[in-house]
Amino acid sequence: MGQELDRILAIPRRKQGVIGDLHPLVAKWSPLLLPAQIEALNELANMPHPCGLFGDIPVGGGKFLISMLAATVLRARRAVLLVPPDLVGQTKREWFGDPRRGIQPWGQFFPEAANHVPTIVSYGRLSGTKNDKILYELLPDVIISDEAHALCSTDSARTARWMNYVIDNPGTRVVVLSGTLDRPKIEDYAHLAEAALRNGTFLPLDDTILAMWASVLNHKAQPGENAKSALDPLVDWAKTNRDRNPYLAAFRERKNSTPGVIAPTGTGPGMSLYLRQWRPPTPKVVDEALKQLAKTWTLPDGSELVDALAYHRHSNTLSLGFYYKQSICGDADRYEEWREARLMWSRALRRQITYIARAGIDSPARVVLAIRQGRAHKDVAAAYWRWFKICDVVRIESDPVWLDKSIVLSAIDKVKQEDRSILWYTSARALEPVFRSARLPVFGAGTEPPEGKIKHAALSINTHGTGKNLQAWSRQLVLEPPSSGRSWEQLLGRTHRRGQLADDVICDYSAHEWPLRANMHAARLYAEYVANTSGKQQKLLIARHLT
Repeated sequence: MGQELDRILAIPRRKQGVIGDLHPLVAKWSPLLLPAQIEALNELANMPHPCGLFGDIPVGGGKFLISMLAATVLRARRAVLLVPPDLVGQTKREWFGDPRRGIQPWGQFFPEAANHVPTIVSYGRLSGTKNDKILYELLPDVIISDEAHALCSTDSARTARWMNYVIDNPGTRVVVLSGTLDRPKIEDYAHLAEAALRNGTFLPLDDTILAMWASVLNHKAQPGENAKSALDPLVDWAKTNRDRNPYLAAFRERKNSTPGVIAPTGTGPGMSLYLRQWRPPTPKVVDEALKQLAKTWTLPDGSELVDALAYHRHSNTLSLGFYYKQSICGDADRYEEWREARLMWSRALRRQITYIARAGIDSPARVVLAIRQGRAHKDVAAAYWRWFKICDVVRIESDPVWLDKSIVLSAIDKVKQEDRSILWYTSARALEPVFRSARLPVFGAGTEPPEGKIKHAALSINTHGTGKNLQAWSRQLVLEPPSSGRSWEQLLGRTHRRGQLADDVICDYSAHEWPLRANMHAARLYAEYVANTSGKQQKLLIARHLT
């Protein structure tokens, strides 16, 4: 513990902002860049090889130009830019232009970047069975990961492939960028910080010590005295003893002052942000269903819920007037046999990927291929073949059952009454048919974001709630408020960002029932945690809340 803590405390302190002379390219580009972009590119240019950048940059803070210009600053020979699948098209349009949409190319302003434009690869492509060696085929010397929170799960195939390449190619420089890198658990992004900053990371490199830090610093942590005392030297170094939570404050100081870390703490866009509760009348049938759920954990059809996740999910949907009913299709008499086989195969698959993964056997599809070729562990193969023989015998379907559509119809009417407004949703199977029946344009899975000429639209949070530029709209209603502060930060950042022409961005959210208000309460608590650990202002906290 002492040696690792000494390493972290010995990392030089870096002041936020640009210190010293600008790199020649950055100086030339500076009239076109935001302060955070100038700081990030200049810091990257001055980082020693093979270190890169850990960009904890607020939503709407200018990550696009950083991601497109990083390779030029580093004089990369072969750069790769990783982006979510839904952002591939937008990234190409913004850099190369799209005359049909009236989008001018950003690339025209940076001719020096012409020979260093990164190859754009989606995280989905990186995860695919046929592309497990794509990084080894492209051989990048620089990897820029936009929306890098997509790499937080170390259990995923894409993260494993990304990590394996970085480990196998230690000279590769890594740039990670996201507006929501701060996670409830510090261990979720420790590998990202290590890849970008190498031995200069602000987090422990030893997993045991990292776990001790996590017990003190994680969201809702309840640390013991021994764990806290181990971090006392960090508090003494940061001189944060008088803070309400000196450990979080000390960690924030260490993280944000580390060379290679860009974590702007400004106020963000100049326009105001308002959050308003929307409380339509609750039909009696909906109110009674929620009371029954809270009292007996049963749905209107009498089905009993057995876990908190299902309870949370159904309490949210019932608040809008519907629930999902599961039905067994096929040979119902063999359901228990089918369920047990599925459970055993899921456990074996997870064990294979997590604990005994080998190169080329790092995703469900690759595990199945290895089984069929006789290259997998016999126990894993046995679980698969047992499941394979029975998987088609039973099928579980979840169909929406409506108690009352008046709340959703009221939401549609409200959105249509606004000049330009978005209706955000998540429950596609239940809600999209209602939207279409009401002639509200729907942009769900597999769609591009709506063009500015569309005045009213329903947008899937899962598809368009991250990374998209939606400044053409300044009014929105969140029909299904997320309980995640991270989701809210991304969602509000679609419209409350640079380029928004309205003076005020107004976001209404459903608050007519207790599950929806509980979601917002949980999200605000998490936003407070992020603000304390990162110093970044969170949109849920800077917004003016109206009832």
